Amino acid sequence: RVLASLGAYAGRIAWPWPPPILPVCATPGADGRPVYGTAAILLGLTALVVLAVLAAAAWRRARVRPWLGDAAWLFVLLLPAANLVPLRLGTLVADRFLYLPLLGVAALAARAVATLAARGAGWRNGALLAGGVATATCGALALMHVPHLRSDAARWEWEHLAHPDSLCARRPLARRRSSSPRPT
Repeated sequence: RVLASLGAYAGRIAWPWPPPILPVCATPGADGRPVYGTAAILLGLTALVVLAVLAAAAWRRARVRPWLGDAAWLFVLLLPAANLVPLRLGTLVADRFLYLPLLGVAALAARAVATLAARGAGWRNGALLAGGVATATCGALALMHVPHLRSDAARWEWEHLAHPDSLCARRPLARRRSSSPRPT
């Protein structure tokens, strides 16, 4: 559960498309207990290994310690939403729980740009160009998502289209469709 949560968050940070309206829900198994995806578990394990390697490097090299501090902003602020305590919720993760931990991602990105800028003008210009492209891409993706939020019908149709296997998306869509007036 914890590794799957960390993996789902790592996946949302690395590739935030398509943007979900609903949180990621655990899939019920045949016995009714939640089943977590293997990819999410492996990604969560990878994130913990990267953090451990960074901590070991910071122990040996003082110049790595600021990087560990930035990564700590991400991991420590993510702990309350990492499902350490089994609350038996159907929700595994939700993007809204990333708002504060993304400060760590921003700090890591800023440190990377500063490190590249110190290497020379070519590196600095490349880092600034990559940051500009990433910002423009995120803005364009957000604008593309606005029509899906204009009405309840559009929102649930989008959620079902983006995540067709999600029971969390099917229920509201089915309720919405069954309550809409039928053409005569």
